[in-house]
Amino acid sequence: MDKITVSVPATCANLGCGFDCFGLAIDIRNTVTAEVSDRLHIESDLNDPSIPLDETNLIYRSAIMTAERFSKCLPPLKLIQHDRIPLSSGMGSSSACTVAGIYIAKSILGIEMSDDEALKIATDIEGHPDNAAPCIFGGLTVCMKKDGRLIKKTLPVKDDLSVLVCHPSFRFSTEEARRLLPKTVPMGKAVSNIAGASLFIASVLSGDYSLLSESLDDSLHQPYRKALIRGYDEITSFAIGNGALGTCISGAGPSVLIFSDTRRLDDLREKISGFAASLEDHWDIYPSSISKQGVIVSF
Repeated sequence: MDKITVSVPATCANLGCGFDCFGLAIDIRNTVTAEVSDRLHIESDLNDPSIPLDETNLIYRSAIMTAERFSKCLPPLKLIQHDRIPLSSGMGSSSACTVAGIYIAKSILGIEMSDDEALKIATDIEGHPDNAAPCIFGGLTVCMKKDGRLIKKTLPVKDDLSVLVCHPSFRFSTEEARRLLPKTVPMGKAVSNIAGASLFIASVLSGDYSLLSESLDDSLHQPYRKALIRGYDEITSFAIGNGALGTCISGAGPSVLIFSDTRRLDDLREKISGFAASLEDHWDIYPSSISKQGVIVSF
């Protein structure tokens, strides 16, 4: 196969109490066109100087690592990136690149590889599966590592639940956000997060969102990371006061994820956009449905 297009969704990980376990695919997508070439050539329409256009490009590196995993030799490629997922946003941009590279290698080289095997490779590259799993499988995913195994479950999300992703103009790295976390936590906080994670899954599966906000009240990472997000308390309080079903940090931040009744999504977007304009930093507001599909490969 000489030319393919790979579409990958943005993903929001952690989801409050689901630290390093929960992930959600949303309908904001990057697409990458790949074809065999006589030399490596990479373009991105995002025009962001932080996107490497050489051998260090994450899509290309992920394709190379996938090929090596199966003792294959990847030919030079022409990669055209149409990037819609903001970088360093907490919306899974690195996982999107990683997954795109894996499926480019799979398709170009004709590798026999299941989606579960692709998740294992993505997790080895990324370090944890919470963004990679929904990027591959779509929807809401729950992951855990146990005894060297990677366990994953994809759960359905009803059409009446949508999200707004509020993305500020500042950035910080996932590594910086992770350094803020404590090495140990009290038993009470651990139990509280188990209860919150359980309640979140129960709320989403049942379609009863009346306790969704309480379920997102995490004790393990959000109290520490929100200190890096100017305007976090203001925008989340405003959202809840105007009918949002719940709020949390998207991934490691700085984006804020707001859950909404689908019927109220446009109204809530308009209100939050107006409020965000009064804050210190510029905020982009992305409304989205939950993506039922993960990675899509077309020929």
